[in-house]
Amino acid sequence: MHEDYEYAGMKILIVEDTPENITVLRKVLERLELSVSIALDGETALTSAPEIDPDLILLNVGLPGIEGFEVCSRFKKDATFKKIPSTFLTAMTDTESMVKGFALGGIDYIAKPYNHLEKYG
Repeated sequence: MHEDYEYAGMKILIVEDTPENITVLRKVLERLELSVSIALDGETALTSAPEIDPDLILLNVGLPGIEGFEVCSRFKKDATFKKIPSTFLTAMTDTESMVKGFALGGIDYIAKPYNHLEKYG
C-alpha cells in the first residue's frame, strides 16, 4: 500500500450504469489505491453491499429500476449502512434535487459529466 495516500485500501462501492462513467471513476479511485466494486443498478447495490462492506458509496441518481435517491433512503434505514457516507453522482444540480439528496442522508454531489476528473485518471 502506498503510504502517501491516507485512504489507500478503503472500499468504494460505485453504483453507476454508464460504462464510460464507471471507467473514469474506477481509474481515479484505483490510482489512489482504493478498492473499487461496481453495481450497475440499485437492486444489485442493495444486495451486494453487505458482502462488499463499503467505506463510501458513490451513487448515481438516475439508475434503471430503483433510482439513486431511493437506494440511499434504503441504505440509511438499515442500521448496517446508516453511517456509511453516500455521495450522489448526477447531472441534476438544481437546488431541489440537491436538497432532496441531502435530506435523504447524502453527504455530497459529484456533477456529471466527469470531464474534470479525467485528468486524474
